[in-house]
Amino acid sequence: MNSTSNSQQQIAATYADAISIVKSKFLEFATNYKVPGVSFALILNNKIAHIDALGLSRLDPPLHALADHVYRIASMTKSFTAMCILILRDKGYITLDDPLIKWVPQARHLNYPTSDSPEVTIRSLLTMSSGLVEDDPWADRLLDLDVDRFYKLLETQVAFDHVPGEEYEYSNLGYALLGQIVTKVTGKTIRMFAEEELLTPLKLHSTTWENNDIPHDLRAFGYSVSDDKWTHELALGDGAFGAMGGLSSNVIDLANYVLFHLDAWPPRNDPDSSILKRSSRREMAQIHRVITTPMEESSSIAVHGYGYGLAIAHHGYLGPIVGHSGGLPGFTSRMEWLPTFGAGVVALCNRTYVPIAKIAREVLEFLYHEQLLSQHTETSSNSLLEFQTLISELYEHFDQELLSRSTCETFFLDRDDERRPPNFLELRSKYGPMKSHSPIVSKGRLRGTWKMLCEGGELEVSVMLNPTLPLRIQFIKIIPKSATS
Repeated sequence: MNSTSNSQQQIAATYADAISIVKSKFLEFATNYKVPGVSFALILNNKIAHIDALGLSRLDPPLHALADHVYRIASMTKSFTAMCILILRDKGYITLDDPLIKWVPQARHLNYPTSDSPEVTIRSLLTMSSGLVEDDPWADRLLDLDVDRFYKLLETQVAFDHVPGEEYEYSNLGYALLGQIVTKVTGKTIRMFAEEELLTPLKLHSTTWENNDIPHDLRAFGYSVSDDKWTHELALGDGAFGAMGGLSSNVIDLANYVLFHLDAWPPRNDPDSSILKRSSRREMAQIHRVITTPMEESSSIAVHGYGYGLAIAHHGYLGPIVGHSGGLPGFTSRMEWLPTFGAGVVALCNRTYVPIAKIAREVLEFLYHEQLLSQHTETSSNSLLEFQTLISELYEHFDQELLSRSTCETFFLDRDDERRPPNFLELRSKYGPMKSHSPIVSKGRLRGTWKMLCEGGELEVSVMLNPTLPLRIQFIKIIPKSATS
């Protein structure tokens, strides 16, 4: 057997072992937190790598969990609602800076905290910066609230915790209002609009706002524990608060939903989606409001924030982590993905408020350390490739006039140690002829690094082009990395 076959077998064994360990992690989680059943999906290299289901999706009579069993996904719904809003924005029906009262005039009774408060806008609702108070326990029990009662609630002068637009605070009421905006703009409930514009085109056939639409044999039951006894939590129907957390789904649909998000990276020139533009999906996953109180305690996380229906954390080695958790009486869920690696995890379980987000993160970190995550490499622009060739030519056959023509006016003004232009003649004399160079590691379309392999050692080249056309070199740095003895 040749070395290639051995390598492929080793990779396959590593992958199989890793999946087995991930499964054991979810089993341990289910045991430790007395979770009846858990379903999970792994995404690697922008493909569904593994789907599994463990335990029971129902206790009495016992029903073994299957991947196609449908769970309430609670606040994971918010990203679907945000997508509906962006579909309307991209079609030109609304702008994100529209004031709430433009579409929901009943909101004119909102009791702003100060006379100089700005109006609540669609954007502030999307980014959890409307100033409305955190309302998880209150809103969870209002999913099926009648729309007429919802508007009467608005007319009783809703109070604020903060001035709009200044601080992050998680508001389910805010997302219920976004659902009503969809209805006001389209004349359809958000359920109807999402089915036509999002769920059906994405073939998410097991994802629905109405629990009664789920076939009985595919419906997972939710449970809580009180005095060491299981309580079956009855699911509320769809209503005015459904846009904040009313969806049900399974890991198969949600894995495909995560893939749709991941497909937005990297930015490129391919034909775009007719459902929601890649740029809009990437916009959802940017931090639009920083969360000053950390959502999790981890030395690996540099910053937390909220986008549009999605939470974002910047991790030391996983890069940006995008996703959302969900919790309702009887259910806990988590989806998160890594745009840098085209990887993600979805996990659903049928017990109230257990730390499933913790195990989802642990799985991604484990896969990273097992070297099963492959980082996307940004394709270097033609301009960078041209300047890479130019710098190689200057190294081999230095020409002052060519260097002057290829650099911007400020290039020779920098004389400090860090930014002094390289001495090509001195480097060529010391390190000898160039044998080859590595591919460019792009840090953008106008800057990147690569290694120049010479007879006398290895040089690291960094280049940054100027911000105006025609493009010229703004900065070059060449650092010796190793020398041949």
